[in-house]
Amino acid sequence: MLGADDLLGHAPVVRPWTLALQADRQRRGDDDRDGRHAVPLTRRATELEQQILDVRAELAERDEDLAAARAANRELMAQLNR
Repeated sequence: MLGADDLLGHAPVVRPWTLALQADRQRRGDDDRDGRHAVPLTRRATELEQQILDVRAELAERDEDLAAARAANRELMAQLNR
């Protein structure tokens, strides 16, 4: 059965976590067929996903602070120009 990549003539998409798993397997010299390394990698992936959520929340908060500072700056400039 042909996949979408085959039909479009593109190389298959490789996810970054797939590359990380492959690199980890090569480093250890095994292919982890019994799944014994899956739990630590899943745990690490979960930690990184949470870190991404935390950083996004912090960025959103900073965006709000920046928007408020810009609004205050516009108001002060308008007062100075009167």
